[in-house]
Amino acid sequence: MAKADFKKYGKRFVSITGILGALCTALPFLSLGLSDQIAELVFPPLGSLALLGRIGATGFSLLITLIVYHVWKEDPPQTFGKRVSILSFISFACFLGYFAMYESFVCKNYVRDKKMSVAVSIGYKRTPDAAIFKDKSDTEILQERGFEEAEIQKYWTGNSILIVRIGLLLTYTGIIASVVGVLSFTALREVLES
Repeated sequence: MAKADFKKYGKRFVSITGILGALCTALPFLSLGLSDQIAELVFPPLGSLALLGRIGATGFSLLITLIVYHVWKEDPPQTFGKRVSILSFISFACFLGYFAMYESFVCKNYVRDKKMSVAVSIGYKRTPDAAIFKDKSDTEILQERGFEEAEIQKYWTGNSILIVRIGLLLTYTGIIASVVGVLSFTALREVLES
């Protein structure tokens, strides 16, 4: 049974497969250089958890690349199709979860003065202070009070904000890591078949 060489595996990441994998892995940090409207689609608004989330998503994607190599380097390439299918399903399921959470808990506002869009994540449970806004939507509260983190903390419970942000991060990371896993299996298969 053939065993993949780590140097050859690493060289496969200079190909289109590898470049795509590297872009997916770096996407959380690449989003920092994009316009606000695009960046909010590329990485979820996590408030004070954003930096930790970026580090975690990037680190986990790198870890997936190493796991694919070290766990399956001696497996026949013909077995990879099932694993790629499973990862593709996981990526799709995470996308659906991310989409549902994003639509439910991310509020956006266009600030005309600054010509930019602001997206923030909120919680699923309002605090007693939010009772004065019982007939208003979440976005209306933020438009009236502001999209700053202090206002979000004031009108939604800390636990509900944390759970929503962890959910956004987990589903986002699931998408990215699954795609990186598929690309890593592709690279490993190319090495084993060469």
